[in-house]
Amino acid sequence: MKESAVRLVIEGLKEAGVSLACYLPDSLLAELYPALDTDPEIRTILVINEGEGAAICGGIWLSGKRAVLVMENSGLRASIEPLARTH
Repeated sequence: MKESAVRLVIEGLKEAGVSLACYLPDSLLAELYPALDTDPEIRTILVINEGEGAAICGGIWLSGKRAVLVMENSGLRASIEPLARTH
């Protein structure tokens, strides 16, 4: 991922009001994680699986804040069951 794309992603998250980012490390977005970790406006949480990240983001949403779960496309499939249980 190019540095310019990393900056655009972080700017977009801030514009969307995101205050917390959960992420499951992967190779596709490897350059994004250190940038998120060092950004003072977005708190980061490293998760061990997609379901854990979905649960944390859901809890943040219930508190009235915005969160994002950053993962590769295959992670969406892995997080569907925990998301369905949350509903």
